[in-house]
Amino acid sequence: MLTCKLPLKTKDLLPPSTKKFYNLLNDNFRTPLSRRLNDAEFEERKKEFLETADARMIILALIKKSEKEEIVIITEESENGNDHKAFKKIPSICKMLDIKVMTLPDLLKIYQGIDIEFK
Repeated sequence: MLTCKLPLKTKDLLPPSTKKFYNLLNDNFRTPLSRRLNDAEFEERKKEFLETADARMIILALIKKSEKEEIVIITEESENGNDHKAFKKIPSICKMLDIKVMTLPDLLKIYQGIDIEFK
């Protein structure tokens, strides 16, 4: 029997260990570009980042991890480069937070019984 979970709204999620997360955000997740911003510009970029799907995915993964649920973030991003963003990419942040990350092809190798066809 297939079980499904209800969709989860991620808009208002708060990370577990909120103070620690925000300290990491202010110090460790920043790129060299963000270090050249003044305080007001950095706060604006931080607010924008926290509203992105990337940040919400990472926060949800932290919540699930704290609940001892196995979680993996699927992304095609690499750790290299930052596309002139103020914060590091998903794989870099997840590495610091000990959240497992893999690409879609890697995930599909695990589920070999899945048939995918593109038309």
